[in-house]
Amino acid sequence: MAIINMTPFVLNAKGGTLTDKQLMLNTLIPIRLKGEANNRDHWAKKYSRQKKHQQRIKMEWLLLKPKITLPCEIHLTRHAVKNMDYDNLVYTFKYVVDAIADLITPGLAPGQADSNPKMKWHYHQKRGHNYAIQIEIYG
Repeated sequence: MAIINMTPFVLNAKGGTLTDKQLMLNTLIPIRLKGEANNRDHWAKKYSRQKKHQQRIKMEWLLLKPKITLPCEIHLTRHAVKNMDYDNLVYTFKYVVDAIADLITPGLAPGQADSNPKMKWHYHQKRGHNYAIQIEIYG
């Protein structure tokens, strides 16, 4: 499911407008993110899972072909049955951030694109019955 160029603002926790930026991308991808900080899986299993998730994000990106301009704000929301603590949430999104940043600013060394100061990253989570990640990009 993908929606492009719909809502021109983001609401803060109190319901007020946080930003009046244009929504450039809003997509929900059915991926189950596991808490990586407390996960004791073998490194090869973690690597395989992370690469599959990155490929799924890149496939969605290629299907939507969004036009992203810098500066931008990227809001990542984890939809899951249980919430995780904020530190684990940010760590769990690390390889998702790397994939998205590489798609916005291609050509840099792997893992370097997310350090661009023109990209602001925000992490959220919502409880529900389905597992997914939501990517919203405002510019």
